[in-house]
Parts: sequence; C-alpha cells; structure tokens
Amino acid sequence: MGHPSQTHCVNGHEFTSDNTYVDRGCRRCRACTLMSNKLWEVYKRESSKQSRLRRAGVYRDPETGRRT
Repeated sequence: MGHPSQTHCVNGHEFTSDNTYVDRGCRRCRACTLMSNKLWEVYKRESSKQSRLRRAGVYRDPETGRRT
C-alpha cells in the first residue's frame, strides 16, 4: 500500500497535491509518468519505423550495416 511517510518519488520529485495522483491505491508522480509516457511514444514510433523499413527490405542494422 505504499509508504505514506515517503515525501519524494525515486527520481527526487516531491509528492505534492499538484504532482501526485493515486492509481490503484498507490501514489504516482505525475512528472515521472509524463517522462515515461514520452519515452514510450518515442520507442513505439522508432520501432514502428524500423518495422516498416524491414517490410520494405531497406532497413539496415545500425551495428553491422547489413540489411535485415
């Protein structure tokens, strides 16, 4: 059920009423959630781009330079 005495998230953001929401009984840091969501969007965009290039036969592996 979380740590009610904890005042900051693991990344150092303060648990304030503006920066905190409760998800399934646990406090969540809004700043960390936003960062995580942005990273996920970039990951999905890049992996989608790589998938399209692979299907088209033009994707090159960044390490080897060979087409995959």
